[in-house]
Amino acid sequence: MRFVIEPDATAFVPRGLAWMERDAVLNTLPATIARGRLDGMRAGDTGPPLWITVESDDGEVIGGAVRTPPRAVVLPSIPPAMAAGLAAFLHEVPAAQDLPGVTGPVAQASAFADRWAAHSRCDIRTHTRMRLYRMAALEPPPAERGSWRLADENDFDLCFDWFVDFPVAAGHVTGPPAEAADVQERLAGRRIGLWEIDGKPVSLAGWTLPASGVVRLGPVYTPPRHQRHGYGTAATAAATAGILATGAEACLFTDLSNPTSNSIYQKIGYRPVADFVELIFE
Repeated sequence: MRFVIEPDATAFVPRGLAWMERDAVLNTLPATIARGRLDGMRAGDTGPPLWITVESDDGEVIGGAVRTPPRAVVLPSIPPAMAAGLAAFLHEVPAAQDLPGVTGPVAQASAFADRWAAHSRCDIRTHTRMRLYRMAALEPPPAERGSWRLADENDFDLCFDWFVDFPVAAGHVTGPPAEAADVQERLAGRRIGLWEIDGKPVSLAGWTLPASGVVRLGPVYTPPRHQRHGYGTAATAAATAGILATGAEACLFTDLSNPTSNSIYQKIGYRPVADFVELIFE
């Protein structure tokens, strides 16, 4: 087994990315990150992505990963032993010396973190435990007040403010800040929707670019003053219906520390796939 740093996205797409998208739901995080960087760096990046392909001894592609500095490395569903090997490999790569953590399926992320800590003599802190869900059969909630519409460029200020508020409300205060370029790109691609009451937005749902026919829903955010009315559930169901109407499959992540959201998503048809964890190096 050997790890190959590809020269650019063009080389990575038919190798590492193609391998990850064999299971585009389970690998939704690294696959959509890769898809979002195919045209180059984005605002907030401090360096070009690290495109990593894993090969067997006979040259067959058996894995892939991507890291966008200064963020954590995001792992696909590779064997834990491969994840540990990747940590040892990246520890010798200058562009990865500032690695702040790892995100991925529990066994894989843990194996990576343990090996990284052994080399770096750092501590490991669990930041977020997550669960990946995929839509089985949409069961829209009972009709509630309000209506759904796609956001446009005139909604930028509101959407950007809510993108900023979302990680704080979710307790992800150490995560990367919201990026204006990301919000603008989503608005241009009609990938943000708003649930409105009497013409006033009360909840937001966004979604990613498709990766091999899979779209990941998120973020879903309802300001505190509008919570406990079912608006977030309505927005989630409406966004999911739109994704399914394109012929794509829908998935999403939940924070396991929030039992309410986990229950709500299951009520409208989402079913668990796997547990993930975000680990921080200190």
